[in-house]
Amino acid sequence: MASNLISHNSDLTLDVYFTETVHQGSELKEIFRGSETFAVSRDVLVKSSPVFSTMLHSDGFFAEKKMRQVRVEAESITSMKIWLQILHCQTPDYDVNLTEVWNLIAVCDKFNLVIDLLYKWFEIWYSKQPIEQWLIGTRYTGETHHFNEDARCLLYPTWRLDHPKGFLRVSRHVVYNSCYYVKEMSPVRRRADLHLPSRIIQQMNAARGRLKTIIFHALYRPLEELLLENQNCCDKTGSDYQRALLETKAWPIERYGTANSIATLLRRLRDFYYPTPITKCVTCPKDFQRVVKDLIMHTTFYFDGMCIDCMNQSKAKTQNEDTDYWLHRYLRQDEIVRGCRVESHRQPTWYFSFMGRREDMDKFRHKERD
Repeated sequence: MASNLISHNSDLTLDVYFTETVHQGSELKEIFRGSETFAVSRDVLVKSSPVFSTMLHSDGFFAEKKMRQVRVEAESITSMKIWLQILHCQTPDYDVNLTEVWNLIAVCDKFNLVIDLLYKWFEIWYSKQPIEQWLIGTRYTGETHHFNEDARCLLYPTWRLDHPKGFLRVSRHVVYNSCYYVKEMSPVRRRADLHLPSRIIQQMNAARGRLKTIIFHALYRPLEELLLENQNCCDKTGSDYQRALLETKAWPIERYGTANSIATLLRRLRDFYYPTPITKCVTCPKDFQRVVKDLIMHTTFYFDGMCIDCMNQSKAKTQNEDTDYWLHRYLRQDEIVRGCRVESHRQPTWYFSFMGRREDMDKFRHKERD
């Protein structure tokens, strides 16, 4: 079988194979799934990868340094082919699925390649994908809101491959559409090391918790005002208001806010109906429907997602980088996003994108109060 021509100045044949781990009874076994050969330049591989340099360099100690054909294992043949195309300055393939994107990252780590070389490829690949269809392609089954798993599988690649717009968009979608707690998902079972830092997941869950808090306070505030009046009419209005909220199955938030996503709660609240009571009381005649509509609008646009540039911010203006980061709270909106590659995002995105130490955050808050 003829080799795939990667380099016109090829002096090495790379035999790439891949295996799959399968269960056979009570044991795990590696099963050979296929192989393919590529005509490549030995010099390009040596200069691009410390692993290949050790294996193929003429001054090395491995037998492969004298071989004309070398056999290596990769996560997949497709991902290895794309990497070889990139390294040899050839036009790479883009018609691959999301799993192959993960395989590309795995190949990069396996052979210690420069991940930056994959940034441009991923930017083009991302632009060719129906991302909005993946994200908007949600469905409702019974009382639980399910969303396309591709969204969670996109979290790690958009972060690792430095795609700020993609990570902002996908992280926002996951925060608003996750039930119970935010978690990522991987289509590559054998690589448990490919995952987001736990701090990022922690902050995304904090953002989801903040959205639940906003919903609770906005819905509870009118009820609190009625209860404090201690009037019979206010008690009745408060009772009717709560009954109308209960009918949406979004209240009480403590019951429905865990097993349902923020998007589900907001969708249910759109069905809220309670006309303004007609009474001589000053407190009772409140536009409750306007309260709920304003809440839906505010919560929907509160969080823009996680910003990679805010997460990576490191240029200090004070003696402490964490303190320097927190000084953003005094900046104008246009100053918050200064240096960020996304067009715009609001302060909550900057706030939850803080990746510093929690003790420094608490110390800064105490200092402000003193």
